[in-house]
Formats: sequence, C-alpha cells, structure tokens
Amino acid sequence: LAFLKSNSIHHITTAPFHPSSNGQAERAAQSPKKATEVSPLATEVSG
Repeated sequence: LAFLKSNSIHHITTAPFHPSSNGQAERAAQSPKKATEVSPLATEVSG
C-alpha cells in the first residue's frame, strides 16, 4: 500500500470477466490483438 501511495497509483477493482468495466485496460490490449490478426490478402499464394 505504501508503494502505491508513494507512486501516486490509485488501485481500483472491477467485476471479474466484465471487460466493459475495465475499458482502459481493454483498449490497451486491443492494439496488440489487432496487430496479430492475419489479413486474408496476406495469406493468398500467387502463382
């Protein structure tokens, strides 16, 4: 608890398995997920 106070970190809890209540973390996770999606055009084999 002292570490959080000394670094101005505010600890909050949210409902488990409820992504909409933790929007900031979900938004941060969205970018890497999108980056790892494979484009259908990238998988075509030209020949």
